[in-house]
Amino acid sequence: MTDNFLDMAHFPFVHAGTFGAGEATEVEPYEVERRGLSTTVTFEHAFANREDPGVEAGIRDLVQHRRLTYSFTAPFHLSLRIDFLEAGGTNTIGFFLCPQDATTTRIYSTLWRNDLEGDRSRMDEAVAFEMAVVEEDLALQSKFDVLSVPLSVTAEVHTRADKTTLELRRVLIELVAAAGE
Repeated sequence: MTDNFLDMAHFPFVHAGTFGAGEATEVEPYEVERRGLSTTVTFEHAFANREDPGVEAGIRDLVQHRRLTYSFTAPFHLSLRIDFLEAGGTNTIGFFLCPQDATTTRIYSTLWRNDLEGDRSRMDEAVAFEMAVVEEDLALQSKFDVLSVPLSVTAEVHTRADKTTLELRRVLIELVAAAGE
């Protein structure tokens, strides 16, 4: 799930049923910032903002831009801050992963939003939407025969869009080496 969470290129393919981002099928160059066992990546891209009430009201276009800031702290914490540049508002998703055994991980997730104005039905919709996104990710994960992430950066073929997941592997290699000491 960590590898999937940090994958910058999977939106238009895995999340076609929720937010898709078919508008952004190519990942623009970006940089990964590394601090010890943590990484941060920030980039912007176009997407269809189907949750923006301004789209239905004709105030804003459906295709808008957002800034994504991914953070990973080894071994089990991930967050994604989403700043909606045209519509305003910020969403932050937190993932706390707790391995149960060799093939099962419990996901504790949090969702912070400043754009729902305390409206209970909008909050329920936001939670249902995030659950649908996670279900799309889990559906993909369920198709893999091997659930481990190869730590060797040469074990798989990578593209420039894989900078985050390559750095994930480097962080985990460093963590495993430190645990061995």
